[in-house]
Amino acid sequence: MKHLRFIKQSPLLLLALVTAIVLGFYKLDLQSVWLDEIHSMNEASPMQSFRNVYLSVTTSEQIPPLYYYLLYFVFKVFGYTTLVARAFSAMGGALCIYAIYLLGQKLFNKRTGEIAALLLSVTYFHLYYSQEVRPYIFFELFTILSFYRLMFLTETPNLKNAFYYALFTALMIHFHFFGLFAVMAQCFIFLLLLFLAGREQRGRLFRNQLIAGFLILLFLLPLLPIFLKVISIKEFWIPDPQNDTVYLIFFEIFGYSKRILFTVILLVIISIAFLFKKRKSLKGSMGLSTSFSIIVLISWLLITVLLPLIKSYLSPSVMISRYFILSLPAIILLAALPLSKVKNTYFCYGIVLAISAFSVINTVTFNNYYTRINKTQFREITSYIANNSNQNQKVITSLKWYYNYFLNNNKLHYPIAGASLEEYVGKLQKDSLHLESFWYTDAHGRQYNLSPDKEAFLKRHFILQDDVKLFDCWANNYQLKHKEDNQETTVTNLKAKENGKLKCNVENIDIFGNNIRISGWAFLENTASLNTKVRVVLIKKDTAIFTAGKRLRPDVGQFFDKRDLNYSGFEFSTDKNNLEQGEYAIGLYLTDKIQNTESYMLTDKKINISY
Repeated sequence: MKHLRFIKQSPLLLLALVTAIVLGFYKLDLQSVWLDEIHSMNEASPMQSFRNVYLSVTTSEQIPPLYYYLLYFVFKVFGYTTLVARAFSAMGGALCIYAIYLLGQKLFNKRTGEIAALLLSVTYFHLYYSQEVRPYIFFELFTILSFYRLMFLTETPNLKNAFYYALFTALMIHFHFFGLFAVMAQCFIFLLLLFLAGREQRGRLFRNQLIAGFLILLFLLPLLPIFLKVISIKEFWIPDPQNDTVYLIFFEIFGYSKRILFTVILLVIISIAFLFKKRKSLKGSMGLSTSFSIIVLISWLLITVLLPLIKSYLSPSVMISRYFILSLPAIILLAALPLSKVKNTYFCYGIVLAISAFSVINTVTFNNYYTRINKTQFREITSYIANNSNQNQKVITSLKWYYNYFLNNNKLHYPIAGASLEEYVGKLQKDSLHLESFWYTDAHGRQYNLSPDKEAFLKRHFILQDDVKLFDCWANNYQLKHKEDNQETTVTNLKAKENGKLKCNVENIDIFGNNIRISGWAFLENTASLNTKVRVVLIKKDTAIFTAGKRLRPDVGQFFDKRDLNYSGFEFSTDKNNLEQGEYAIGLYLTDKIQNTESYMLTDKKINISY
């Protein structure tokens, strides 16, 4: 009966919590952890001591270590996996929903809190960081709770409320130093309260504000060395603000949708208009009037946006979207207020549900949130390397510390060396008597870039056995020519491998000068495409087989409604001088040593080589 009463009394809150849990936990481990998330995984690794967590964070990050401590113990209890780490964030995302409900109820009323909870649960930005192995969702959570306890302190200034406000405010900053801008907004609110309060109230309020301030400083004392290190930074990677920086940040926050952003701005403007209607209710009251609550939210929003913007013009920039997750709850609450004023309950709920439904559609359909790959595919590229080589083969990368997470752990032990491809080939040139096969892999915007003399050296001594390009990462497998068969091989028994398992489409056949390029997609039925090798077969008198490079093709996976076909793309290129003049039929030969399966197909495509 108690549960039924809760459903009847708080239907939107229940819907918001269920929505946050479903959206937050659905396909939680769809994408690989990317660069920043690997930082979290490495720095909170349970295989190191608790003290080393602090050393790792302070060496590699510019944020406090609390999140990493918590994640460290989560790993100790539930296991050291990215799924566990993301589930921890998803849980934090669900807690944010209940927290904003409490704040909305405290500032205005229960209906406003419920509407805010539902709007936040379907906000693109909130969902994204509910599935990110970073501290930002907890930063949002404790920002909400800090303002929630601030309202108790302003309404009833006493030692208990001062302590709880100080605790949650300190926790907010312990998750990210950007929370200091929220504290500045709260200081402004305190000053406004002192101005508005009567003489007797002013003394009590000021005294408890001082106590809260002292407690916050006390709680933050352990962060002082890290904070001093951060403020000493003279250059940072975040770009300087431009004319449209603020717009682009909020455009991203609301799912890259102009319609949603316009709707939110309109609702915020309506909330601000309530100030002029209720302006006489401010002076002389310590209660949370509608006007004062609106001023709290406007102060929260404006100060946490304008002060970082000003700071970014004067010193290293902090204008990056994820930091402004602390401003998101203020916007959501301001947008929820006008909706809660709609008198007809059914009409009110109808509008809120329509906005929420559109936000979900925008996230799922227009942004393809659960299907589109938008994080560096470290996991997939290292899986391909592991499944197509032995652990004695050297792996070279400029991102050694990151690749170690995947290739040098308690399961795999690849020898990994840190160098760019240009640097490593330069070393090989100096010691060409001791060459050995190797993988080179890179990611995070680092493209293949090799000077002509080093390119010629690789072609002279190595065969490019594997050429894999996935989202924001790539890998090449260089095999020594004298240790491996030549890439062009005569095969006489391909007919025996025509078993009907191969599906393909040769989409492009291009000849530019002396370069031949053939591309398309191909896969083996009932076999994940990531570890399938594609070989292009050119048939004239003899059969020439060339290994093709692997390419990301999410459109193929989407068409066949199978995510594991996202890696079915192939691309082959060669110098036409490697082939005799004449017409060649094109076939495809696919093998997968993990599944121990292979298949051949002669396509209807042909290529004519002439000089």
